[in-house]
Amino acid sequence: MLPAFDNSPDSRRNQDVGLDGLRNEEEADFFRSNFINRLSVSQNALQEILRDPSNDNFRYYLDEEYDQRDAKILERYKKFNGMEGNTPITANNNLPFTPSSSNFPDNEDLNNDNTINELESYYEYEIDLRPGNLEVGRNYIVDQQTANVAGEEVNWYLFRIPVRTPDRTIGDITGFNSIRFMRTYLTDFEQPVVLRMANFRLVGSQWRVFQESLFERGFFQVPEPDVSNLTVGVVNIEENSQGGPDRSLMCSHRASCEIETTWHCGAAVE
Repeated sequence: MLPAFDNSPDSRRNQDVGLDGLRNEEEADFFRSNFINRLSVSQNALQEILRDPSNDNFRYYLDEEYDQRDAKILERYKKFNGMEGNTPITANNNLPFTPSSSNFPDNEDLNNDNTINELESYYEYEIDLRPGNLEVGRNYIVDQQTANVAGEEVNWYLFRIPVRTPDRTIGDITGFNSIRFMRTYLTDFEQPVVLRMANFRLVGSQWRVFQESLFERGFFQVPEPDVSNLTVGVVNIEENSQGGPDRSLMCSHRASCEIETTWHCGAAVE
């Protein structure tokens, strides 16, 4: 597939439809027997579902409707990742911005190498986000900071996940020499929850744990047993410093991850 739209304005309506390839009215017909007809909801809820059965419509965060309702930041971004209509061909010339999120058609080629990678081999690490398990010393949590933001207490947690001991290994994968991507997904939620991860990073370190035996030939000069304990941890002054209130405010809205012998991840949970 070419990473470009057809130049014809009439074609854009059939192209900017999201990954399901269906406009809203086509979605209603496609999902009617297997989804819509099986719903047991109020009439108002049903009409809302019928307006966008795939729930993939795009809405710009500065949309006039949000302004009229004085919508707050979380509500304004709920539809920003929608893929249907996220690349309009025309815009209001009176606006100082273009209400779109992309200039190209949506596709599944996340790294733009013109190849769809279908491999499903990865290490899996599970974190339990239930409130009762968010304590230092449990669930990979090594630190907790609490800040008062707009009169509300917000907790910042620092997770340290040992990458060499995954909870599960999926597919045919060995070693850690070439891992290019990380996937995050959430399950078993019964109500909406906001996770703020504004800055998610993987970085390297020059420090490494020597995994081989120190008693092998050539290493007799350092007779240290294999069970030696070395933990490499990096905490920067921006996300987890011991500063004043400014540090706490940053921590409640940002997250960082670092990978060497362990994987460090900070997150604010509401």
